[in-house]
Amino acid sequence: MLQKQKSDLKANQVKKLSSWSMGLSLLCAIHCMATPVFVAVVSLMGLSFLADPFWEMLILGLSAIIALVALTTSYVSHKNSLPFLIFGFGVLFMLPGLIWHIHWVISVGSLISACALLVNWRIKKQHERVACC
Repeated sequence: MLQKQKSDLKANQVKKLSSWSMGLSLLCAIHCMATPVFVAVVSLMGLSFLADPFWEMLILGLSAIIALVALTTSYVSHKNSLPFLIFGFGVLFMLPGLIWHIHWVISVGSLISACALLVNWRIKKQHERVACC
């Protein structure tokens, strides 16, 4: 009984982490698509320091860490490597955009990464459904 409660608590934590990770990936994609407009507006307002690449790298780095934790904790239960492959493809797709500061490339890579987290969530949900019955 206690083991079941621990398992449910861990599953709930993984679910929250996956949700946060998907949300941050989507937020990153929206940010990258809105950046050209944002840069123009903040420049007019004297807030151009907010368009510094440091903040982009910070958000991407934190998103990647959270995503990897979510993927890893889910992988332990379902043993399916497809979400990792999709996530890796998304990160590789993002690299040229990060190097040459091309926002649409970063946006597409972020969307691919968000898809990896969605696939991971579906696989985990399917695994839980099969395991419970």
